[in-house]
Formats: sequence, structure tokens, C-alpha cells
Amino acid sequence: MVVGHQNVEGFNIGGVKEMARYTGPVCRLCRREGQKLYLKGDKCYTDKCPVAKRNYAPGQHGQSRKKLTEYGLQLREKQKSS
Repeated sequence: MVVGHQNVEGFNIGGVKEMARYTGPVCRLCRREGQKLYLKGDKCYTDKCPVAKRNYAPGQHGQSRKKLTEYGLQLREKQKSS
């Protein structure tokens, strides 16, 4: 056992953070961006795509989404590329 390093979830014994895959609902990401990101494969090409069905952002306040500022648009573009 190494003294001073805890074995916490998300960290290995050496203290270096491990990268993890996002396993959550990926269609929510498409809806947040307002366009298809083609993360679900073939489902994005059909009429069952949630972006086509629900053309608003996810969440409680998604239907009353306000206009984004210039800075907000820059952040959205940055998130899309990640």
C-alpha cells in the first residue's frame, strides 16, 4: 500500500485521474445543441430521432429557451467539438 494516496473511484493508486467514457443519454446532447450530432448511428437517420421529434432543449426549462449571447454561442461551439 502506498502511503498518502487514497484509492478513490476515478483515481488510481498513483493519484493520476483516469479518463472515462460518457455512457449517458447521447440524444440529450444532440437536443441541447439543436442539431443532429449522429452519436446514435442509424437512429439519427430515421424519423425516430429525438431531435426531429422534440425540437427543443432537454430539461425542465428547455421549451422556453432564451436567445443565447455571443459568448454563449462560442461556448456551444467549443462543446460541440469536444
